[in-house]
Amino acid sequence: MFDGSGRLAERRLVGLLGWSAGTRVSIEDVDGIVVVRESGLGKHTLVRRGMVAIPSSTRQRCGFGDRDQVLLVAQPARSALLVLGVEVLDQVVRDVRARVDACQGDPRPTGGEPPGSGSSTAPEGRDE
Repeated sequence: MFDGSGRLAERRLVGLLGWSAGTRVSIEDVDGIVVVRESGLGKHTLVRRGMVAIPSSTRQRCGFGDRDQVLLVAQPARSALLVLGVEVLDQVVRDVRARVDACQGDPRPTGGEPPGSGSSTAPEGRDE
């Protein structure tokens, strides 16, 4: 959750990424997702206790308000922290739901026997 100043404090994830106060990061937004990456040339620095201050212009572009709940995703292999808001998560859920709905076929074999029921037909000329 953002605090009143637009900072995120998640010590466990920041620690998992190997970041601490003073770590330089770049902050970008892509399709409503804030991407924070460690970067020696980054324009932003983690503040006390490893808090990440997200600029107000970035928060506004992504539709984040003060004290909004967000999902934080650490990607240690990329030294990145992703910040996803409710709108992005709603879209992800809709996408997953659409994929599940597209798979509504009957999972049983055409013979009507449930998988693993014990009845099977061996190819001609072979014994089981």
